[in-house]
Amino acid sequence: MPPRFLRLLSAAAPSGDVTSDAELLRKYVASGDADAFELLVRRHADTVWNACLRVLGNEADAADAFQATFLILTRRAATVRGTCAGGWLHRVAANTARRLRTRRRPTVEANFDETIAPGPVLGERLERDEFAAAVHEELAQFPERYRLPVVLCDLEGHTHSEAAKVLGWPVGSVSGRLSRAHAMLRARLARRGFVAPVLFVACAVPSRIVQAAIGIGTGAIAAPTLVSHLTEGVLLSMHAAKMKVATLLAVGFLGAVGLGVVFAAERPNAPAVAVAPEQDDDKPEPDPKTTRDPKWVEGSTPSAYPGIPAITSQFLTDFEQKHVEPIFVGDTPLRKLLKMKSKRTLQKLTDATNYVENTKSPDIRTNPNAFFGFRENLSRNCGALSRLMTEAQAIAFEIYPTAELRRPWLVLKVAVRKRVELLHIENPSIFVADEGRSARIDTEIELARHDQKK
Repeated sequence: MPPRFLRLLSAAAPSGDVTSDAELLRKYVASGDADAFELLVRRHADTVWNACLRVLGNEADAADAFQATFLILTRRAATVRGTCAGGWLHRVAANTARRLRTRRRPTVEANFDETIAPGPVLGERLERDEFAAAVHEELAQFPERYRLPVVLCDLEGHTHSEAAKVLGWPVGSVSGRLSRAHAMLRARLARRGFVAPVLFVACAVPSRIVQAAIGIGTGAIAAPTLVSHLTEGVLLSMHAAKMKVATLLAVGFLGAVGLGVVFAAERPNAPAVAVAPEQDDDKPEPDPKTTRDPKWVEGSTPSAYPGIPAITSQFLTDFEQKHVEPIFVGDTPLRKLLKMKSKRTLQKLTDATNYVENTKSPDIRTNPNAFFGFRENLSRNCGALSRLMTEAQAIAFEIYPTAELRRPWLVLKVAVRKRVELLHIENPSIFVADEGRSARIDTEIELARHDQKK
């Protein structure tokens, strides 16, 4: 049976004839029900597999982490809360894979599509793997309310309506939290140096690995030594983390009690203060498809790609190291010439960026000649940024034929346009601000169209 069909057949669903995760866990905890455990494994296999495979980068290690994750479930099933175990399993899988990665074997390339498309195509498989791993590592740190919609909709293929019934939430809450989770992912990835829209492409786990996990979890198969050691290590870490939280809560409670005694002693006749009941923040969230975005009110022009910064000389240096191929002996004469021209164009772009980034305007009152010279040079270098970027893009598109290799150059173009827009805003006596803004918007549209085609 195809993995996708099997997943949909056994997936958590709202209809009354399908057993919820919570009920399956209750049965397993109460009597060790092997059928309940098997259904939980099959139901969330793809979520766990994607987290393990993306963090580790090869099937052999991912299989060990996958089996350890479900072995941990057999030991901690009683602690899983909520109507869906997928969020808990994803967090455990990502943390288990991270632990194994410190002692990983030499990487063997796995046969899978990219985790996120279109991702930040960095030209090297290693960096693509690091980006894919970062996505799941960051997702594992999310609160359950934001992790669950990603797991159900992006990794397990549910519609928003199906996920809402599984979780017992309004559809608008699922849609809103999923949108918020994507924004949080983009922001966290940007802080780690990755700039890309988030679009998961889940892959199905091989059936032999699922069967092995079921056999190990039900005791039909002995767990490999590595899996057993990995399981014990993760369980120990989970226990240590729990004890740390308990210690912090105890210290906080004792501190609060101590402060209460002090204040009571100082103010023996202080009136009692009524404490308002805690507000439930789990209210239905508005549907993003029908809710106006406050950032895009009339008259404002925010960036659709806030994670892309305005160009700097350091940005260009890093870009050249990651995305510009060296000239190889086996390159054709035309390819060698194009690469050489590309490098020279980027160097000129760096020189222009250095000038606009580091040169300050002289005071017109004390040195009018220098001021007017600065204005002329700033205008010339600002124009050079746009012209050189257009030239660099044209050369790159001739060198690199695929959409994924071209995307970084469109990101670079947006960064250049943002720098030009800032120059227009900061120097109204030289430029018309709206021209820089319009050029930046046009470039972001170009990037968005490129991403949409993917």
